[in-house]
Amino acid sequence: CLLNAIKTVHKIGFVHRDIKPANFIFLKEARTGYLIDFGLSEPIVQSGYYDVNSNSKSKTGTKDKNKESKALPSAKTKLKCDCDNKSNYHLCQICWSRQKNCQERSGTPGYRSPEILQKSEEQGPPIDLWAAGCILIQILSKKAPFFPAKAVEKKNKTGEKEEDEKDSIKYKYLDNDAICFSHQLMLVGYQAMSQAMSELKLNLTLSENQIKSLTHDWSTNYLKNLCQKLADNETISDSHNDSFDELEKSFDVELYQICYDLLNPSYFGRKSAEKIIEEYFSSN
Repeated sequence: CLLNAIKTVHKIGFVHRDIKPANFIFLKEARTGYLIDFGLSEPIVQSGYYDVNSNSKSKTGTKDKNKESKALPSAKTKLKCDCDNKSNYHLCQICWSRQKNCQERSGTPGYRSPEILQKSEEQGPPIDLWAAGCILIQILSKKAPFFPAKAVEKKNKTGEKEEDEKDSIKYKYLDNDAICFSHQLMLVGYQAMSQAMSELKLNLTLSENQIKSLTHDWSTNYLKNLCQKLADNETISDSHNDSFDELEKSFDVELYQICYDLLNPSYFGRKSAEKIIEEYFSSN
């Protein structure tokens, strides 16, 4: 139902920009759902995105609200980042002095795609598909939100929530966008995310130690194993446990494959709602 709603929105020429559980009303008895809240929606206009998954074969994107904004220095700019040599997660003077990018960043933290967080000019229909993937991975893993926009909280001995001390130090100098992007990077790995950023003409620079910890291959099998591991470790109330166990029986490889397609870090490689429906649901 959600994919059909997204397909319709894109077909009539708009990007929703705020796909999340609170904006999708599903009526269980009627087996249908409604996508709501179009306050952040934008018209699709000409840009560099070529939707290879659409029969219309048109170049689409979203309207640039600030065409006169200054862009970041190009990849050819000979500035060497010195952040790795800094302690306490401070940014170096070179990074602080870079011109700001004023591209659109609207949306709900935790559901915004990598290209939004990195302020890319390419922000068309694929951003809605990523958000749909964020919803699906929460269902598969029992973990919500999956991409929290702040340091992870933990429970103390009395059951009260408290912020993890190590995480609070680690994220002290990072904004919500940087925190979300770091979680996305941990999910898909360095190779997949680096390639995705390269397609957007952006550079992903990490230290050797950071790269070594993110060398896993991003695949359907990796996603499935991760979701099952997280689901087994997650404790939910007894009232919801039985219903989830019943739902979990219906999980199959195709559902993880759909989630993998939706959470493709590549903006240009992310399948459209139309294509996913055609591949997985047309026979039904």
